Amino acid sequence: MNDITNEKIKEIVENFTLNMFNIGADKTNFKILKMLPTDLKKVMKELDLTKMPANTRVNELEKVGLVKRWKGTGKVEPTDMTKDFLDLIEVIESKVEEYVKPQLT
Repeated sequence: MNDITNEKIKEIVENFTLNMFNIGADKTNFKILKMLPTDLKKVMKELDLTKMPANTRVNELEKVGLVKRWKGTGKVEPTDMTKDFLDLIEVIESKVEEYVKPQLT
């Protein structure tokens, strides 16, 4: 039987979450998330990427659960986690704006 402790589960979840933010918050990857649903050809064209870098980015996003890729079709779609991630970023942006805006005016 698997004896994973709650502490180990929390550590795994924390590492996965931080990796998701690292990958998802990359400026180019974030643009891909905001394009969803899309396909690989549009990603390549819109972001001026060749096939290999575009594939690498989509693969990274898929590994952390932020996109679902339909291999052989080029289709890239959001997951349930994508909306939650984008919503969370929007909340953070709003909080940053509340802090920064008064300092800029």
